[in-house]
Amino acid sequence: MFRLNIDSVLANAGYAAKAANVANVAKQNADELAKLAGIAKLAISQQPANEPFPVLDELLTAALRACDYWNDDYAARQQMIDDCHAIPPDKRQEWIDYFVQQYPK
Repeated sequence: MFRLNIDSVLANAGYAAKAANVANVAKQNADELAKLAGIAKLAISQQPANEPFPVLDELLTAALRACDYWNDDYAARQQMIDDCHAIPPDKRQEWIDYFVQQYPK
């Protein structure tokens, strides 16, 4: 005779709900990172070709390695991009050197 254990069914349903929630959060993070990639690409593409100082894309590439290291979310990465844009061109190399030293490839 088959006997249904309601406690077991409810416990398994809870695990399924948690797994579905994790999947939804992962998709949201992936969507946010895709948006961020588009923003970063746009920012890099607007760098003047005759810039005498290190180009912004070098700084962004180095800085976003720090974000990768710390597993930053979309908001933190966006803040890093904004901060990089605020760095004067003549100070970029110092920051590039810092990020490369602290967060090597």
